[in-house]
Amino acid sequence: DAVVADSSFLSLEQAVTEWAGSRIGFDSVPGLSYFSLHVLRHLVRDREGFDISEVAPSKSILAGGRSPPVLFGAALHDEVVGCHHSQELYNLHMQRHGENADCHLANFSGTHNSARPSEFMEQA
Repeated sequence: DAVVADSSFLSLEQAVTEWAGSRIGFDSVPGLSYFSLHVLRHLVRDREGFDISEVAPSKSILAGGRSPPVLFGAALHDEVVGCHHSQELYNLHMQRHGENADCHLANFSGTHNSARPSEFMEQA
């Protein structure tokens, strides 16, 4: 077993908040991003039955336990999920599992929907 996490996010809430701030300008109106996220949380919970605040790979890493090998991939110009999310997940994984971690980070040029380089695809 292994995990390939391409354009992964620390938490869905953080990714949505950052995207809304950069693409829609929610960060220019104090409280608008928080209010919008609150509404989204309730809509998803009522319609789909889960809380988006629980969708957080960072929490899973910090929870511990045995980890399969992980390959994080990040496009440097990703306009949906900033590449810093993958970097921070990689750092958390290395901190949590130390020298025994079978964990790799591949950064490559491109955007969220760009074709991935053949080197990354071969690693995956």
